[in-house]
Amino acid sequence: MPILYVKFRPVDAFVCKTVFMRILQLTTFDANSIVAAIKQFDIDNQLDLQKMVMLTSDAVMLGKNNGVAAILCQDVYIYQNTALLT
Repeated sequence: MPILYVKFRPVDAFVCKTVFMRILQLTTFDANSIVAAIKQFDIDNQLDLQKMVMLTSDAVMLGKNNGVAAILCQDVYIYQNTALLT
């Protein structure tokens, strides 16, 4: 099950914070289901996906064509290091 952490820098601080947010409950474990759950989580928590600057994952989710990162990149501009998406 995907575990979501959010790393952010509060406006009044110089140090970033990492906070555990949620374990996503999924009924299917494909990339599209994970992306849908991440997007719904962001909507529910009023997070702007366009401000996402990093996605950390295991290799399965980083598939070059059909992985979570590739699908998210279709909707959100994320700097892609193509060497990582192999």
